[in-house]
Amino acid sequence: MKKTHKTAVASAQSLVQFLREASSLPQSSIRDTNPFKFLGFDRSSGRLGWARKAEYGKIEEEAGKFLKIAQYQQKKKYLFLGMGGSINGIKVAQRVFNLTNVLAWDSLDFSLFHEQEAFFKNPKEITVIGITKSGTTDETHLLVKTFAHFLGKDPAKEIVWILDDSSLSKLYHLLNQTDIKTCSLQIDKNDDIGGRFSSPTTFVFLAPLFLSLPHDRVKQCWEDFLASHDQIMLDAAQAALLSKEKPNGYFAIKLPASFVQPLETWITQLFQESIGSKKEGFLAKTLVLDSAGNAAIPADFTLLDVSRYADAPDHIFALLFYLQCFVAFFSILKDINFVNQDYVEEYKRVLKELKKTDECAAAETLSLQALEARISKKIQGNPAVRFIEVVYFGHLSVQQIEQLKQQLQRQFPGQTVFVFLGSDWNHHSYQAAFKAQDTFFVVLTAEEYALPAGQFAGEDVKKCVTLLRQISCATYKTLAGRAEYAQLQSKKEQGGRKK
Repeated sequence: MKKTHKTAVASAQSLVQFLREASSLPQSSIRDTNPFKFLGFDRSSGRLGWARKAEYGKIEEEAGKFLKIAQYQQKKKYLFLGMGGSINGIKVAQRVFNLTNVLAWDSLDFSLFHEQEAFFKNPKEITVIGITKSGTTDETHLLVKTFAHFLGKDPAKEIVWILDDSSLSKLYHLLNQTDIKTCSLQIDKNDDIGGRFSSPTTFVFLAPLFLSLPHDRVKQCWEDFLASHDQIMLDAAQAALLSKEKPNGYFAIKLPASFVQPLETWITQLFQESIGSKKEGFLAKTLVLDSAGNAAIPADFTLLDVSRYADAPDHIFALLFYLQCFVAFFSILKDINFVNQDYVEEYKRVLKELKKTDECAAAETLSLQALEARISKKIQGNPAVRFIEVVYFGHLSVQQIEQLKQQLQRQFPGQTVFVFLGSDWNHHSYQAAFKAQDTFFVVLTAEEYALPAGQFAGEDVKKCVTLLRQISCATYKTLAGRAEYAQLQSKKEQGGRKK
């Protein structure tokens, strides 16, 4: 046993050394014997900047520039707008640290506004911050425009943008303006960190902390993280080696109850988009569970023990970094490129065509009972379907999501049910869904989307709803044969029809 441990440590040290080397060199300078040279780049674009260490002094310097353009201490609230990896880190920071002066928004369904109305009482107190690594994300630009009009702000001059410096020219072109407020997504102004790996080392995670917490506390969090940086990498490498013989990418991560909801989407994206649909027959699915709960974990799921990093909010830096390192090392051991997401391009291609033709497949309106019957018919006789993944393109409260999940789980006890919200789902799980033969997908839209009357420019909100429907349609088209597409009948109508 002792000999095996030493061998594992030595191999783990090699993995760590490979990652350190590849994160600090251009691809052409990395040794061919280093697997990250081929599996840590998206084509020729580096994606390993998250593994480098950054001294707090440099972070503080760049944070000072950001705080100035965000009008820190002049404004009282900060609205962050973005999608996928560009906003999920903000959500983690907001929810784990309970930042009441920060709101992370990624919904094209403005029925969410009614839950957050108090945040918007005084528009003059709010700084709007758009995050888009590429500078071109459709949903983000549409949300920025909608909120700028609602809050009475100049979309070009009064919005703060966080993006890669290399994307500035594209942003200038889209806004037809160069005099805009921008902040580099990365501390070192590089562009070698992908969205799902952007926490805790970029402003996708750090920005709300500097806007909300005492800076001495942020400094202490960072320095504690930096002090354990090497050990975290080694621990993650050892855990990956223990999982290297796994025939699949099924993982369960148990967290304290207070961390589950804040981290579920972030963890799902990290695992699903990194290892899903990357190798023929290699399936990925991620469970994020309450460590105090009694939820059953399927026998072929690997439980990751992250308890040492999930004991307090201030240790969240270490937890995020540990999971990123684990995914990187596990992927290397499985010969998986964990930084690309090629199948997302197929969905984007279909969406682009739909926008040109304005032709969306008509979704039939179904009651929940009728939907259950439809799902049952389609998965009957197919033992390969172990999971039912519902993607609701709109807003549901946490309670509504749980109710829908529980209802479907009771109806389909032989499958594990997931419920996610689109279009966020497209940014965190579409890549894994593309070849997920173990999953039946249920693509849902609302029968009608509530429009906040008299508060937003009607045309702006209608454009958001149109884009949401187009995304749902493109999603279904590219998953056809393994999916159901429907408009979920409102409870009011379902009740009325029963009568």
